[in-house]
Amino acid sequence: MKNHYIMVIRKVYLAKLKMEMNHIKSVVGNSSREIGRVVGNVLNILDIGNIIIAGSILEAKKLFITNFEKGIYDNLTLNFW
Repeated sequence: MKNHYIMVIRKVYLAKLKMEMNHIKSVVGNSSREIGRVVGNVLNILDIGNIIIAGSILEAKKLFITNFEKGIYDNLTLNFW
C-alpha cells in the first residue's frame, strides 16, 4: 500500500514538472525569437554581414539558437542582386 501511494505521488510530481518545463521552454523559445528579430533589424540598419554568439548560451542550441535564427530571418532584408 505504501509503495502504491509513493508511485501516485511520483506520477503527479513528474506530470507537474513536465508542465513547468514546457512553460519554461515556451518562454525561452519566444524570447529568443524576439531577440533574433531585434538583431535582424540591427543587421538591416548597420549592414553587418555576420554576428558572433559566444558563451554558455551555445549549450542551448536546440532551444535558443534555433529560435534566435528564425527571428533574425523574420526581419532580415536579403540582398536582391
